[in-house]
Amino acid sequence: MLIFIDESGDPGMNLKNGASETFTIAFIIFKNKEDAVTTDRKIELLKNKLHWRKNSEFHFKENSHKVRNLFLNTIKSAKFSYLFLRIRKKLIFNTMSSNDFYKKVCEIIQLNFQSEISNSTLIIDGKENHQLKKYFSYYFKLSSRKIKIQNSESNNLLQLADYIAGTLNRNTKNKKYGAEYYSKISNKESGRVLWP
Repeated sequence: MLIFIDESGDPGMNLKNGASETFTIAFIIFKNKEDAVTTDRKIELLKNKLHWRKNSEFHFKENSHKVRNLFLNTIKSAKFSYLFLRIRKKLIFNTMSSNDFYKKVCEIIQLNFQSEISNSTLIIDGKENHQLKKYFSYYFKLSSRKIKIQNSESNNLLQLADYIAGTLNRNTKNKKYGAEYYSKISNKESGRVLWP
């Protein structure tokens, strides 16, 4: 299997200084390479339809409502599923250090998603090199056959992971259009973990 991983929100713990109250990590799962290639082509065709430059990137947070709908409608028929972990940082504020938080996140993923991660190829967005991704790389190497760090600008399926994570986070916060976006991907959900 191929699993593409990205997140929405930030892993920072200092909520008083603007860190997000929730942090969502999405795992986009393709059972085979053919389904991944087909989905990649769908996304690339949408970029061509929009007359975007080469290496232009779909990014949920930055895209307009119109583009978000176009993207989500494009991938509705694609063959993939997703798991996600949502961390409610507000409930653990001031109870652990950032490093302890990162370790705990990886332990939760290992405990709950082990069967999916084991013997899969994991692709992680390396565009933002924060400490949590270093922990990901270390912990996932213990259970996965292969880990790849790639740039989302040149990987449409990491952009898909960004969109799924962004959609899930927006729906959780009950923001405008959140429920509408979520309705387009809800049938692809195969599991979730909320912590704490």
